Amino acid sequence: MITNIFLQQLAQRVDGDRKAMRQTVDILRSMIDRKLWKQMQSGADLPSNFDELELLLEQYNVFFRTITLSDGWWTRCTGYMLGFMADDNSHVVLVPGFTDYTFTHPKTGESMKASKHHNLLKQEALIACFPFPEEKLTVRSIMRYAVSCLCIYDLLFCLIACLGVTLLTMFTPYVCKLIFSEVIPSGDASQIVPIATLLLSAAAGLTMVEIARNLVVVRIKDKVEYSLQTAIMSRLLLLPATFIKEFTPGDISNRLLSLSRVSSNLTANFLSTLLTFLFSAVMFIQFFIYGGPLLTTGIIVIMIQLFAIMMEYYYTEKVQLSVNASGSHLIGTLFALFSGIQKIKTSGAEFRAFHQWAKAYAPSEMYSSSQPLASFYITGVSYCLKFLPMIVTMWAAWHYGLALSDYIAYCAVLSLVCKAVSQLQGITKMVSRLLPETRLCQPIMAATPEVKEGRRVVKRITGQIDIRGLKFRYADDMPLLFDGLNLTINSGDYVALVGTSGCGKSTLMRLMLGLEHPLGGSIFYDQYDLSDINLRSLRQYCIGICMQDGQLIEGTIRDNIIFSDPHLTDEDAWEAARLAALDKDIRKFPLGMDTPITVDGKGVSGGQRQRILIARALVRKPKVLFLDEATSALDNISQHIVVENLAKLTCTRIVIAHRLSTIRQCNRIIVLKDGRVADDGNFNELQARGYFSDFKNTEGDEA
Repeated sequence: MITNIFLQQLAQRVDGDRKAMRQTVDILRSMIDRKLWKQMQSGADLPSNFDELELLLEQYNVFFRTITLSDGWWTRCTGYMLGFMADDNSHVVLVPGFTDYTFTHPKTGESMKASKHHNLLKQEALIACFPFPEEKLTVRSIMRYAVSCLCIYDLLFCLIACLGVTLLTMFTPYVCKLIFSEVIPSGDASQIVPIATLLLSAAAGLTMVEIARNLVVVRIKDKVEYSLQTAIMSRLLLLPATFIKEFTPGDISNRLLSLSRVSSNLTANFLSTLLTFLFSAVMFIQFFIYGGPLLTTGIIVIMIQLFAIMMEYYYTEKVQLSVNASGSHLIGTLFALFSGIQKIKTSGAEFRAFHQWAKAYAPSEMYSSSQPLASFYITGVSYCLKFLPMIVTMWAAWHYGLALSDYIAYCAVLSLVCKAVSQLQGITKMVSRLLPETRLCQPIMAATPEVKEGRRVVKRITGQIDIRGLKFRYADDMPLLFDGLNLTINSGDYVALVGTSGCGKSTLMRLMLGLEHPLGGSIFYDQYDLSDINLRSLRQYCIGICMQDGQLIEGTIRDNIIFSDPHLTDEDAWEAARLAALDKDIRKFPLGMDTPITVDGKGVSGGQRQRILIARALVRKPKVLFLDEATSALDNISQHIVVENLAKLTCTRIVIAHRLSTIRQCNRIIVLKDGRVADDGNFNELQARGYFSDFKNTEGDEA
């Protein structure tokens, strides 16, 4: 009997855990792009643990990171988060509300507020970046994304606040007419105090509602801007490397900032101004009620204002297009000049650099000076238009013999209508600046991610590579560099790619990394076709890379080696440094692994910089290691140690080198010529066929 009760309780517990898990995943569906859940809707198994959830996020290009929940975290809305229960480490989705977070207890199924039950949660959580749609971005898709970041409470409170501001503003014309039509003619001073109190109360209420509306707008702006900035950055990082190469770093930075400005202004500022204008349109009802014989005159005045607004929009957009184009070119030129300041100094080219800057600055200054000039004219016309309704209305009231109370009420209504029209002016001015910004960031919006959603995540391979019928050319009007290249590299091979300059050694390596896309043929890692898998996962978990033009990052030596990977430790960094013959050099530094270095490698020598890049490639213990001229800057002693350590590794190693001492250790040397494999063998075999003797005649000791 006791056993049966225990089994029943155990079954109920298991059933409760399954329900909580399914509920967690159901809530997670609303956090991630709904395309992610097609496999689940088709009947596939739901993820049952954190590793599977992490795999699913990677598979669908959802960036995520681990955060620490500090005191009062539930009052700061940072979007959906994945939290963990303190007792059994089960995960729960933290859902943001208007003032608090809520989560569902995985055992009881009870909905709980984080402010009251935060002690049940661990301090660590996972936050995900809601991605943009995979297709090309448009202004409409950005707006749709921005609205999806908001909860119903944000929109509801914004609508209520805007409606409250509008209704309280409409109260003023009615009271003005009441005072001049009844209170003043009657001579009853006792009515003045209640009406004045009523007006003061309305003014106080209007102030409070206006403050509440502004707070809601700021909240919306912060939420949307945070989500958009993370989505934009993740989108840019997901774009193919070939896209980034089309622009200078300064130009791409300016276009990225332009996209950020567009997304930010389109949401918070534009939404607030548009809602205020739409609700202010209710003023037109009062305008027609109190218009009477002055209605036609008021409509003419409003039409003149609308015409001035359209002229301002047309001119501002035209000038802004030129300003953005010239400004983007100027920023790119400045970035290029100061990135190469050492080359400019060493070659004495300061005057030529100044000439380059002047050529880029001249059109930018010319177009920029047109903006304030246009603003002066438009501002002057706007001031004139503010007095125009008053002058025309006074003449029309005298002409039609309008009563004083009706005239005062009409003036109050007309001023509110003109204010609504001026808000429309703010909208058109914003749009006239945003449309050119949109055209500037159009290349980023039109580009699609390198890794498509749903591609298989690869975390383990043996290291075998098969290249079948590979065809590639740099441009449509250029000849084929590879025409039907076939090559097989077995797991654990130590392969050197050699050939004359321009034969495609580095390009072949970039093709194997997925950084370039072939015209035809296939590249396989084990049984995985490179075009059908998640390239990011392959590079992250299976491949180590040290390219010819590799760059350091701003930070310490440790940061450059482990590259902020939370799964790597100091022991991993030191082991990688030992393999790269860098550990002794690091110990000589006063700060050791904490020695700061810059992007351009200041603080370390050229050889040390290259060995840091080699250590970065080795630290994850990859199954395939790519080295492109990785030892070209090393001295003979360091180069010998690195080559010996590489020879002891069991992973697949593919190197491009021009030193015979480097390729001697390779068990295979592949000679490329005319887009095909011209020869294949070890060093002794190729030397016996006289290959290296031919190269010595042209390149000395280089291969």
